[in-house]
Amino acid sequence: MAKIKWNWPFIIGFLIVFVGASIGFLVYAGTNHFCGSVCHSMFVYRDTWEVSSHGPKVLKDEPVACEECHYDRGIKGYIAGKISGMRSMIKEITATYHTPIKGEPKEARCKECHDIKKLNETETHRIPHESHEAMGLKCMSCHAGLVHGREGEGEAKMTHDACQQCHDTANADECTKCHKW
Repeated sequence: MAKIKWNWPFIIGFLIVFVGASIGFLVYAGTNHFCGSVCHSMFVYRDTWEVSSHGPKVLKDEPVACEECHYDRGIKGYIAGKISGMRSMIKEITATYHTPIKGEPKEARCKECHDIKKLNETETHRIPHESHEAMGLKCMSCHAGLVHGREGEGEAKMTHDACQQCHDTANADECTKCHKW
């Protein structure tokens, strides 16, 4: 029986190129460009993100990347996000994805950038975020669709309809609890 002669420099070179290309693809697959331009089902979400308070048209120097909101922190979160992304890519390729795409951001991620103690007051409103949190409300309870809209139709703004889910907005006495006149 003939002995197989391995070409070790070729095998090692191939493995280095393969690992490098795989890492490069994983990094590229996590970019906003990949998510919004390669995945056809994400076009509407890219377009709404671009003009939102988190996108490049507002935050010109450093827009918020998809992974910053939609992945958990750390290596476990990164791996879980990549696995989820691979599933999404398979659905994209096989055209088995469902719209609107469900991809609610992680609650803890909102609070890494937004301090709810500092969000309580604007020029026209005072919203007690801390008391809403104490009642167990999540950020998305009021701010769903903030970046991508509810169905990808554009950035959602807070409305009386959103507040009316819990508050009696028809009662004028209730208005001054949130509105400054």
